[in-house]
Amino acid sequence: MARIKRDWTSLPEGLLALIAELLPSQNDLCCLRAVCRSFRSELPPSTTISFPQSILTTTDFLKGPNPSTNGLYVLIESTAYAVRPLNKKESPPWLIKVEKTKPGKVEIKDPLSILRFRFPRKLPKFLNLLDYKVTEITTSYALETTAILKGKPELAYGGKYSQLEFSSGKVIFTSGIDESDEEFAVMVKFGVGRLSLWRNVDKKWSKIDLEIDLGIDFEISTIIFMNFNRRLVLIEDIIYHDKKFYVLLSRGVTMTVDSKSLSVTEVAGTLNDLKWYKSVYLLESHNNLFLFAKFSKNLDTEDYLKVFKLDKERHEWFRVEKGLEFEDRAIFLSEDGSFSLSAKESSE
Repeated sequence: MARIKRDWTSLPEGLLALIAELLPSQNDLCCLRAVCRSFRSELPPSTTISFPQSILTTTDFLKGPNPSTNGLYVLIESTAYAVRPLNKKESPPWLIKVEKTKPGKVEIKDPLSILRFRFPRKLPKFLNLLDYKVTEITTSYALETTAILKGKPELAYGGKYSQLEFSSGKVIFTSGIDESDEEFAVMVKFGVGRLSLWRNVDKKWSKIDLEIDLGIDFEISTIIFMNFNRRLVLIEDIIYHDKKFYVLLSRGVTMTVDSKSLSVTEVAGTLNDLKWYKSVYLLESHNNLFLFAKFSKNLDTEDYLKVFKLDKERHEWFRVEKGLEFEDRAIFLSEDGSFSLSAKESSE
């Protein structure tokens, strides 16, 4: 019996668009558009980000927490992908980050750095997604002033060091992306000393004050950023975990912020093992919260890590000694959002 050859280019009008709406990721949409020219002509490339559009267009969200100084902001979406050619299954995947800066425009960056990605000569300049397996790993968000994006940082800083933290910030938000949900909230970490929260219930920015006393046993690098009258500390990282906003401060002090009441609660105190660290990161894995601290002994030795797990009942971080929590996982630590994936996924 002869095999029937189907003409996918003659689908009923509107059916292809309905199919595209059901696709789980933008990567799947790209693969669908790569089938043929007629598909590409009927399906425009996605220019939106996975964030409630009405909040960006009908509220003052993009004016930021300090509108008199910085002007408008742009919400930037960055997605990390693992890319592997189908005809070379034995080769390791390429890990790249695609950043959307403007509608229809993207930039390729190193997923573990804030720098632009320089393509090795071995990488092709053009990718046919039908020839590659592309796995979407994680998505992160940032707020940047339009002045920064235009290459005019002096406009964003306003000539004042006190406004430096407002030029760009790491963005996290509640898991339910629904503009009609009054509990939807967005937290932004500007630099190391500014923390702001935008809530859908009142549609405005609120400043979160974190004032604690770590005592005199304190990092010298922190003193530079410290206001001695208010005893502010460095904000190292933020994450949305277990339906709560977690904030990691200097020396492992960890707080949660209630988006409804704006109250701040300490969930872990000073961690004695965190002295003279280079950087720290929060990471969620298997419904648990982990702290990764990077250290360096001296200029002649390689950096090393210490890993801690949050005990929510005892309100403290405890050291993960044997690493069994991540026995089958690959860990990626980054300032704009750390993530993990199974070793099988990273090698397939």
